[in-house]
Order: sequence, then C-alpha cells, then structure tokens
Amino acid sequence: MLSKRRLGSFYARTPSGSQDHHPNRQGHELIGRLAAWCVAQRLGMAGHASLAGPAASPPTIAAAGSTSEPQAVLPVGVLEPRVNDEQCFNAADQMPVRLARSRASPTAAAASSPGTAKTGGAESGFMLVDDGVAKGVRKLGYASNRVGDRITIGPLNLAHSARGNGCHGTVRVRLGYLVSTHSGMGAMHLKCSTHCACRPIKSAFLRRVLPFPRLETDLRASGSPLQLADANESVSITAYTIFIAKLPNASQDGPRGCSIDVTHERAHGAPRLASAPSRVRLDSLAIMEHDGMGGPSVPCA
Repeated sequence: MLSKRRLGSFYARTPSGSQDHHPNRQGHELIGRLAAWCVAQRLGMAGHASLAGPAASPPTIAAAGSTSEPQAVLPVGVLEPRVNDEQCFNAADQMPVRLARSRASPTAAAASSPGTAKTGGAESGFMLVDDGVAKGVRKLGYASNRVGDRITIGPLNLAHSARGNGCHGTVRVRLGYLVSTHSGMGAMHLKCSTHCACRPIKSAFLRRVLPFPRLETDLRASGSPLQLADANESVSITAYTIFIAKLPNASQDGPRGCSIDVTHERAHGAPRLASAPSRVRLDSLAIMEHDGMGGPSVPCA
C-alpha cells in the first residue's frame, strides 16, 4: 500500500506549490491502469477463466520523482464472482410483445412517417418500423399513429442466475421510448397486468425524469417533464423511464406472468380532433434485479 506522503505524488500542484485535488500525469496513468485491471478481472470472471500473469495482479506504477521499483498500489486479492441478473432487449425486434388487434382498416394501421420502413404487424395499431431508412441507419421501434392503440410487453421474467431456478420476485424495468420536438407526438399510459403490481421509483426528484405511469413524448408539450427550455431547438432521441414491478407467486393454475399494457394517448394540450396526428414509439426494454441476490423467488411464467 502507498503511504499518504507517497500517494500525494500522484496529485497535481497549484501555482503556489500546494497539492491540488486533480491528478497529475502519473495520477491519470494510475487511474487508467486500475480501470483496465478491474475490467480485465471482471471479464475473466464472466468467462469463468482465471487470469494468469501480470493481469491477475493490480497494476504498478512509480510515483513521480521516484527512482525505486514500482510498487503495487492495491493489495492482491481474489474478487468474489457475482453475476448481476439483467436481461436487455436493446433492439425493438427482440422485445417480448403481443400486438392487440385493431378495428381500424389495415391502411390506417399501416400509416407511418416519411422515411419509415414497415416491417410487420399490419393488423395492429402498433407495428414494428424502421425510422432510420432515410439516414441509412437502423432505428427499430414499435410505433403507433393512432390514439387508443394498445400493445402488451412481457412477461417480465428474470431468472435467478445464482440459484438455477425461479425468477426474481421484484424487478426494475427500464423502458426506452422516442421523445421529439416534431409536431404530432403523443403520449403513452403504462399499466401492469392484474397479476402483478407496479409502482414508480421512490425518489421524488428522479420521478420527474423517470415518469410512471404516463409518458409524454412531445418535448414541446407543457406537461412534459422533459420539456425543452429552448423553443427553437430540434431534438429526437430515445428517453428512458424506470419503474418497479412485483411479480406474483404461483396460483392454482400455475405461474402467472407480469406484463405491461401500453396505451397510446394524446399529448398534454394536444387537439382532441380525430384527425389530429399523434405518434408514439417504443424502442427498448431491460429487466434488472431489484431485490438483491437474496430476494424472494417466484415461478417463472
């Protein structure tokens, strides 16, 4: 371990010669080597392989002005493997969804924005589209152009990797959705199925940017928590919300899954004319552990 005096040689100095809180060149190099060593250790654990040679020990670096051999700055020890349970669907075509049938004609259901490729789901209000065709990039999402359209996401299963059976009883759900300054953006209302309970995160401050259960996608709408301060700014990005879902235990009929019912609604302050445009898009989904490795398990649906 480095002494306090030796550790000080990794800090920058102010013009007056006193120690600054920023690292100097050697300090930056030390931080970089420590980060690289940590990543290598974790990758080795993920591959169930033990690292041999220098990579298995913490990095070493000589302090500024030192003529001695470099000294290890961290004690050599074995990091306990721990698998963080998480299931990510970073592309919309990977998301577990069920498309609700629509009463509207296939022509109305298939309506999409310019530069959008339709990839399926003509009988549903929500359909898988690629909004990146005009730019030559892939921007998949489940989009709806009509208020009242519905789509179901789930089941929200997250298996216990350390236990080998059962699923997490409580999970954090991160849902990615399009927000934009383009005219005609709508809103979405999230509702968990009757077999599970969902709630927003506890932090009142974070709930302003991680809303639940209503998602405003119009960045110019007065009711949007992400409303832009600059009226002239043009933005289209994927935003995220996070909420907590508590999954049910098994019933007499067997495991009951938890899913999210998403309904397309009008944006706050938008015209209520039937002909008024309204568009929303769901982009991604992630299901993460919330209760820790020791939390209760429920049967996977």
